[in-house]
Amino acid sequence: MSTTMVWAAVLLFGVAAVYASLQRKLSLPPGPPGLPVLGNAMDMTPHEMWRRAWQWGKGYGDMIYLKMFGFRLLFLNSPEAVNELLHKRGAIYSDRAHFVMACELAGFGNIVPLTKYGDKFKLERKLMNQALGFSALEKWQPAVARETHLLLSNLLEEPQYAGSLILTTVYGYHTTLKNDPYIADAEEFMVASARAMGEAWSVDFFPLLRHIPWLGFQKTAATWKSKLAVWVDKPFDMFKSLPDSDLKQNSFCGNLLLDDHGNVSVDAETEDRVKWLATSLYGRKYCRITVVSNTILILALVHNPHVLKKAQKQIDSVVGTDRLPTWADRPQLPYVDCIIKEVLRWGVPVPLSGCLQQLSRKHRSLTAVTPLAAPPHRLIQPDKYREYQLEEGTMCVGNMWACLHDEKLYPDPEKFFPERFELEKDPERLRLMDTDNYAFGFGRRRCPGMHFADQSLFLTFSSIMACFDIAPITDSSGEPILPDVEFNGGVFRHPKPFKCSITPRRENVESLIQAALSTTLI
Repeated sequence: MSTTMVWAAVLLFGVAAVYASLQRKLSLPPGPPGLPVLGNAMDMTPHEMWRRAWQWGKGYGDMIYLKMFGFRLLFLNSPEAVNELLHKRGAIYSDRAHFVMACELAGFGNIVPLTKYGDKFKLERKLMNQALGFSALEKWQPAVARETHLLLSNLLEEPQYAGSLILTTVYGYHTTLKNDPYIADAEEFMVASARAMGEAWSVDFFPLLRHIPWLGFQKTAATWKSKLAVWVDKPFDMFKSLPDSDLKQNSFCGNLLLDDHGNVSVDAETEDRVKWLATSLYGRKYCRITVVSNTILILALVHNPHVLKKAQKQIDSVVGTDRLPTWADRPQLPYVDCIIKEVLRWGVPVPLSGCLQQLSRKHRSLTAVTPLAAPPHRLIQPDKYREYQLEEGTMCVGNMWACLHDEKLYPDPEKFFPERFELEKDPERLRLMDTDNYAFGFGRRRCPGMHFADQSLFLTFSSIMACFDIAPITDSSGEPILPDVEFNGGVFRHPKPFKCSITPRRENVESLIQAALSTTLI
């Protein structure tokens, strides 16, 4: 063998060794071992999946990789991981998977959570930001004030508050009916679309099943598809038939469709897109977070009366006792902002940024696990992060609960402690601690109504604390009975029903609320 061939062999061996070394270094993220074919389907749980992923993180780190029937799922458990991948690299982490059941068979392919990343998605975000973004907040204030004052008059009537507020916001339609048919239809659509996106339908794993007409999912899909006219067209036609008014003009649909004379001024394609955007908005995070957060606030205040007293002292010093809080008071009420942040951090109304699936241990059949407000982020091309190689098509789930309970950012995370935001003086650390980074989703898929939700939370929280004392109920001997701090594990992390005492702070509270209602009701 010549010297040249020897050196060539050595060089090739060296290149192969380096390549093998790189392959070892750039491996998939770790995760629990799975079963043949099923993968990790048996590891999923319908109850608090976010906590299980957090527990896995203690052994595997902040990135946990799972496989189910060929689907690749990556849990991101730390602020560092979600900020780097879902925020900074959003251009390649903002796609959605294609679900045959939801997108094709049920006819839900036009709703916003299922939109693939591309020109259509960018148009939708542009329209939603135009109508709901920070620059549009002022026009929503009358509607938010009206619904807040209704809430104060009937404090815990959550369905009325949520339904009437979102219908007013989207369509300019105001109702005080608890059983309004438009609210009932919208709630039905929210459940159906969540099931379509969140349940592990066999046709999503084996698309050829779509051609077999007698399977059970076909009947379910046909039923949902037959109701699209009620869920999508009916409320939109109602909007167009409403008489011209400021409420209609300033609504989401009015802002995007109507000219100054109340006439539709866009082409048919844009009108159709706005119609589907309006349908998508009901039940999305920004309206549900306000409802869930109200209950989390009350539960937290029952257990932490000193927080309520401190907030009331600040509110009284700024607002006085002869009126209700307004948005103009916000700069002088920093502790209320701390409470808002801590409610979102401690309670975590939306604990995961994607819908998951499992294989039931009991029935050995596919069932849903925590179907959430949207499917996971989908990686559109191979990527490298740290020592890991991430595959194209990997579905990434931001674990909001884990991020907001990160002990490095939030010491003693199980404690309700609004002062953590008040006492921290390091600007960079405060920026990382800001709950808006995690509570409303991530990157280019972040909730477009987050500023709307924040506005609603401020007025609602400050008004509740200005008007009411909140305390535990007492037993026959006068001893307080503290409710358990327990949460349901579904789409939203809502406190389980509990009892407490809510009483007006002063004699004039009722008259203040009624006076406010008289000026804000239509």
